[in-house]
Parts: sequence; structure tokens; C-alpha cells
Amino acid sequence: MSTSPAPLETPRRPTVVNAAYWVWLAAAAMCVFFGLLQLFISGDAVRDALLERHPDADIDATITLIRGVGAITAVVGVAVAALAGPVRKGSARMRRTLVVLSVVFAFLLVVGSASLPIHPLLIIAGMALLIASFLVYLPAAGKWFDGA
Repeated sequence: MSTSPAPLETPRRPTVVNAAYWVWLAAAAMCVFFGLLQLFISGDAVRDALLERHPDADIDATITLIRGVGAITAVVGVAVAALAGPVRKGSARMRRTLVVLSVVFAFLLVVGSASLPIHPLLIIAGMALLIASFLVYLPAAGKWFDGA
């Protein structure tokens, strides 16, 4: 009678890592959605609304700025979504990269919301990025990334 070797047990992924992954994906989806919304906004509608409020403003530059901010936001959302997978699998290097991206972008959202045309709900996405960054560095998640 032969005995088969016991299967190797893979360590269980910490709950905080799973939570951070889903929070990052939700924030990425918000960034992509609002980024594309700003990127493909109707120029005529924005022009009419801005001319009513500020008749002397440079409308074309403002529309370009709105679209530029939208493009950057969408690209950051795609990058966060792409990096969240390797972080969930235990890549310590990708964790550091994603946390830096998240913190810098959240900071830029908060600072930029004073002067740039940023959708107010994007501040919630920035807070979600910060929450996920915090979760992934809790002590419960440390062993998961030390073993990778």
C-alpha cells in the first residue's frame, strides 16, 4: 500500500489583503469612470455653461484642462487596477509601487480640487486609495508579503 504525500498547504491570504484589493479595484473603477466622463464631456455644453458664469474666461483652455485631468485620472485608474492583482498575490515590490501611486494621486486630488476641474466624487476615490494603502501595511498583512 503506497501512501501519497500530503499536499502542500498554501498559506491563506490575509483578509486585510483581500479588503485592500477590493477597495483598490473600487477606487480604480471610480477613477476610470470619472476620468472618461471628463475626457469625453461635450465641449459645447461646457462652453455654454462657462460662458454664462465667466464671459471673459479662456474657454478653450479650460476645456483642454478638463480633458487632460480626465485622461490622467483614467490612466491612473487603469494602473491601479493592473497593479492590484500582483499585490494580492504577495508581491512586496508591487505593494510599494501601488502605495506610492495611491498616496501621490490622492494628495494631488486633494490639492488639485481647489483649482482644477475635478469631480467632487473623485475625492472619495482618493480616500479609498489611502484606505487600501493603510490596510495593506497592517501587521496582519506583513507575513503575506514577507513570504513572497
